[in-house]
Amino acid sequence: TILGMMDGVNYFYSNCAEEKNREKYLSTIFCLQAVVSAVAGAVIMTLPLLASFENKDVERLLFFAALLPFLQNCIGMLQILLVCVGKARLLAIRNLLISLVRLLVVVIVVMGSKNILLIFLTTLTLDVLQILLFVLILRKNKLHLGKVSFPLAGEILRYCIPMGLFLMINT
Repeated sequence: TILGMMDGVNYFYSNCAEEKNREKYLSTIFCLQAVVSAVAGAVIMTLPLLASFENKDVERLLFFAALLPFLQNCIGMLQILLVCVGKARLLAIRNLLISLVRLLVVVIVVMGSKNILLIFLTTLTLDVLQILLFVLILRKNKLHLGKVSFPLAGEILRYCIPMGLFLMINT
């Protein structure tokens, strides 16, 4: 994951006793992840990189190469929060169902159109729906994201970056 942010979500959720501070840490982690993803996506979408492909069909798919990893990281971090709020069983059932739905949808799209763009659009839609569902479940469990506190970024990165490096080295 980006800079060990998933580990940071678990750490700061578990080690922050006060709910308002916990939400600030978690919101800041999600914001940092979005900023890093946006920068990485912009790098992927840069013209020198696009020119190296010399294939217009590939170029139009780079948007997905930039966006889908960001969405998957969000889903992973939200899954950790669902476990933290005691929704592990719901998460397991949801993961099974979404895997089956994904497989079914991809098979239908491939059999029907064989259009890679449509497959990516379907994947993108399913990811966004998952994120919305997770956010709704977390809100129902009184965990609200959105109170970003940039002064916490240094402390968060001091924890997350070493964890991210550890994971990269040991994978």
